[in-house]
Amino acid sequence: MTWGIFIAFSLGAIGWTFAEYAIHNWVMHCGKGKNEFSRQHLNHHADPNFFAPLWEKYATEAIVVSALAGIGVFLAGWPLGLAFAAGFSICYHAYESLHQGLHTRPPRGPIGRFLRRHHMTHHFVAPMKNQSVSLPIWDVLFGSRLAPKKIVIPARHAMSWLVDPESGEIREEYSSDYGIRKTTLSGRQKELDHDAAFSNQALV
Repeated sequence: MTWGIFIAFSLGAIGWTFAEYAIHNWVMHCGKGKNEFSRQHLNHHADPNFFAPLWEKYATEAIVVSALAGIGVFLAGWPLGLAFAAGFSICYHAYESLHQGLHTRPPRGPIGRFLRRHHMTHHFVAPMKNQSVSLPIWDVLFGSRLAPKKIVIPARHAMSWLVDPESGEIREEYSSDYGIRKTTLSGRQKELDHDAAFSNQALV
């Protein structure tokens, strides 16, 4: 039974990573703002500093995980059903922390560098690519993986850890991975960013 619980937990964790890809791609981006999940996410693309309220995400999670637990218990019994739901839920929480950290904290080590490059490519190069955040293998399997040599980010949306506050330029340690695009802001910039995000285009 111990191995069964471990396997069920692992399947739940892997299940979350696929759900993350599926929701991100087919619900949020392909939705183009026609559902609440899509609107919240595309607003995050229009302003990468915007994150949907956690209480909304956790309320949705409670419903989904409860349903998964119920189905799992019905099909496989209490220990295995709850282990599957626990794996799914724990990985969901890890994803939320990881996603926000990619935007707000500098990379530590090669994995941190890789994950940030992968995710910032999604934001600033090709929003329909690199849909996975926590496990990019799904992008490889679905043919949506993109790895440009350098990622150019509009200055107004550059992460605080990326830019030297005095010069406004990319910090030297990140200059091989990132560039910065300085544009003249117009009074319609927020509107233009919104339109680009909801059309699944990179911000300029």
